[in-house]
Order: sequence, then C-alpha cells, then structure tokens
Amino acid sequence: MSIDFTFTRAEGSYHASFEETHTPTEKEISVGGRNYKILGSEKDIEFLRSQLANVNDFESMEHLEATLSHAGPYMKTESIFQKTVARTMPSGTIIQTEKGSAMHTLLQAWVKDHDFAGVVMAIDEETVILKQGYGKAREGDTQPISPNTRLPIGSLTKPITCEAISQLVQEKKFSGQTNPAEIKALQFLPDNFRKHMDQGVLQLLKDVTLLDLMN
Repeated sequence: MSIDFTFTRAEGSYHASFEETHTPTEKEISVGGRNYKILGSEKDIEFLRSQLANVNDFESMEHLEATLSHAGPYMKTESIFQKTVARTMPSGTIIQTEKGSAMHTLLQAWVKDHDFAGVVMAIDEETVILKQGYGKAREGDTQPISPNTRLPIGSLTKPITCEAISQLVQEKKFSGQTNPAEIKALQFLPDNFRKHMDQGVLQLLKDVTLLDLMN
C-alpha cells in the first residue's frame, strides 16, 4: 500500500508518498502498526519530514493526518497495486505520482496567469494520475470548479450533430440527398414549433443548411 500526500502552499505544491515496507532498515515512520518509507523528490521529502515534527510513530491514519493538517490544504490518495481505492479533498479529486503533481503545478500557474478554467483528467498507463478542477465556472463565482462540477458542453454539440446527421444520411432519411450543404435545416423543425417563431427569425433560418449546423 502507498499513501500519497499533495500539499498546496503559496510557494507551490509538494508531493510525497508513504510506501509500506517490510524491510526494517527502510522504516521511517509507523502508522497503525504498519511501517512506511518516504518517497519523492528531495525537496518534497524534506518538506514532509519537516511537517512530521520528529514524530515517527502514529497510532492511526487519523493521527498522522492530524499532525500534517497544520501544513495547509492537502489531498490524500491511498493506492493498492496502483488502483486508487480512496481519495479526499475535494470529492473526486486525484493527484498522484510525480507526473500528476507536476501537471497540477503547471495548471495552477495557468489559472493564475491566464485565467484558465476547466476540469482536467490525465491517465498514465491505465492509472488516473490527475483529476482536478481549476478556476471558477463563471466570473464572480466563489465556488471553485471540482471534478463533479457540471459544465456546458459548448462546441461538443458539433461532433454530436455531425454523428446524428451521418446516421440519418446512412438511413436515407433525406429523400436521397447526401450533401449536407444542399439540405435545408428548417424543414426538420416541427410545424407547431415554427408557427410560434417570429417571421423575421424564420426568414434568417430559411437558408441554413445541415452543413452550417456542423461547423
């Protein structure tokens, strides 16, 4: 079992792991009777050790987390054979391995310097190493984006429309017509829908083709 901790601080992020070991000489801390060694970059390991305050034995994982909590906001991931089985702060978030931590740090800089906003997921050899929300969904929002935030799908409507049109062409639903640039879209609006539309809008739509909807 390994336990990954990622701390977000004003000066940057720190990521280090406790990996269970059965070799007594490798033991650095003990948590609930299990022995662990600390893995990570020299900088990250030094930071983590400084937060342990020279305590090497912890009664439980809660005891360890209570000791580390003063270091600031953190995310913890427990893994067994590289399969994530538990995660915290916030719901749905995953940041693990050096690659995931490096990407997280880069994206934080993009939020700060370029107002980037969105949800990012990265997979490395079938293992999710990063799943995190960044920025705010709308200007003025106080709630940050999380992996569970529902966002408008935006231009993803275009490939969905293209696929729907392709299927209808294959099913010969357009009276034999196969060129989307020649097929008027207005004909597919239901009559009860069109009769409630402004005539000016209908006039603007009369020349819109299926190809227009796909671009």
